[in-house]
Amino acid sequence: MAAYFTLSLRGCCAAVTLSACHKPPVVLDVKRMASAIGTLDYFVRVDSSGTTLSIQGELPPGATLLKLDDGAAPFADELEAAPSTSPWESAAFAPLARGEGGWNANMCARGCRIRYRFRLAEAARAIQDGDRLLSIDNIVIGSASAWLVHPASSASRRYRFRVDASQAPSDVRFVTGVTSISRDVYGAAASEMEDGPYTAFGMMRLYRVRVSNSTLTVALAANGLGCSDETIVSAIRRAAEIVTQYLGFFPVNESLIVVTSSWLDDVRARTSGGGGSAILVSMGPHTHQQQLSRGVLTHELMHLALPYLRRDDQWFAEGLATYTEAVARTQSGELSNNEFWTRLVQHFPEGLPRKNEWGLTGSTRTGRIYWGGALFFLLADIELRTRTMHARSIIDVLRAIHAQGGSLAEPWTIDRVIEVGDQWTGTRVMRELYARMSRGRVDTDLDALWVKLGIETTHDRVRFNNSASLADVRRRMFGNP
Repeated sequence: MAAYFTLSLRGCCAAVTLSACHKPPVVLDVKRMASAIGTLDYFVRVDSSGTTLSIQGELPPGATLLKLDDGAAPFADELEAAPSTSPWESAAFAPLARGEGGWNANMCARGCRIRYRFRLAEAARAIQDGDRLLSIDNIVIGSASAWLVHPASSASRRYRFRVDASQAPSDVRFVTGVTSISRDVYGAAASEMEDGPYTAFGMMRLYRVRVSNSTLTVALAANGLGCSDETIVSAIRRAAEIVTQYLGFFPVNESLIVVTSSWLDDVRARTSGGGGSAILVSMGPHTHQQQLSRGVLTHELMHLALPYLRRDDQWFAEGLATYTEAVARTQSGELSNNEFWTRLVQHFPEGLPRKNEWGLTGSTRTGRIYWGGALFFLLADIELRTRTMHARSIIDVLRAIHAQGGSLAEPWTIDRVIEVGDQWTGTRVMRELYARMSRGRVDTDLDALWVKLGIETTHDRVRFNNSASLADVRRRMFGNP
């Protein structure tokens, strides 16, 4: 059973109360789930040790080779398959042979049922890869494709799964960022399974944070965190409120945030999406409250507003989150105008192309990805405000995406993002700037840009010149100065 804690926030104080949110044990398997054409269906049961999964699945026609994420296959035991035409009770299951690329499953060409056991905890300790499966603080975190055997190539439209943890120890929980379909059932497009949101099994304390009309599930590691539960959850809520205040809405209906310990005494995070959304946060045993307010949480939550893009476009996603996080925190009063512009003046040189570097697309250097991407969005913001006489800005691009159903839970192409943004703003700013900076080398003259904006630097501080040519653009971003 999963017990959720609800934080009731009043003023600057927070009271933690245990809600009556105990879920009854689920006694159900995949044969009782209404099958949908072209859908990969799974039922997952966590065993009494909390370390091994027993999995049943029903696969539609078209699969002849089955697989798991790299390195996970050796931990799947007794994988058997039977034709889907036979009832589960009398199905003649036969073992599948595993080769180098996965399991040969010719009998599944017309659809089949599978069953197997997966040594989850053992696999996580062996793989220990944040993109696949890893073990932290007695929690196993990773993509569902690490433990759901699935077709290597399939025309399946969707996948969905149900997890029953009623037989696991009482302190073992299951949480996932995969989109909730109905009670205890999760799923998304089959094409998103391998890069989908995080799931987590293990010893966690669960909280629900409600922001606007959205719900964040916050899962905290059992120990090793430098701040109290109340402090961590309050910081997450505050970051979500800043995002909501900036956008005018919270980007997704639901999301998962898992907080684990780290040997580093700071706050680090990464976000996963496509078919849902989840954020993995790590913090050290001596992390203090002020470190939770330095923008990491706001940055990651801002990622939720942009659709899931391919890896080569990482600079676009990170640049947008870096820029809008700072803008949103400044508008909320968490940063001052001076702090905002000082930050950009200090860090934007890291985003300029170095020797043998060209466009932003496909960049691998951290400074180029984050600060080069943020420079792109500052330039776009300036141009939008200038061309539309301040009627449009970057926030309008994000609102347009939201109006079209876009968020990190939905995979889009970069072309669609740009097209939607330009249509909403009535310009070609995004298209023109993307054409210049995505593939070609652009050496932005930052000194000239700061002069136009009326930003003068003195001893690592900035002063404002309100007679500069773009001073009005700068001032209208946050009001005076």
